[in-house]
Amino acid sequence: MVLDYLTILAQSTHALLGLGSWSTLNLVKTEDVIKVSNMPDANGEEEEFEDGWDCIDVT
Repeated sequence: MVLDYLTILAQSTHALLGLGSWSTLNLVKTEDVIKVSNMPDANGEEEEFEDGWDCIDVT
């Protein structure tokens, strides 16, 4: 249980750091983030992300 909790926390932190970088580059609109953050939680099981899910290839 503790390992799952720490893994989720790390994934959330990683996602927020990415979101901050994307916002600085104007890839994400503040009003869209607010809309999504106000949405209700989804029901069901959470999916585990594959390694590299957040990589952006700009080549």
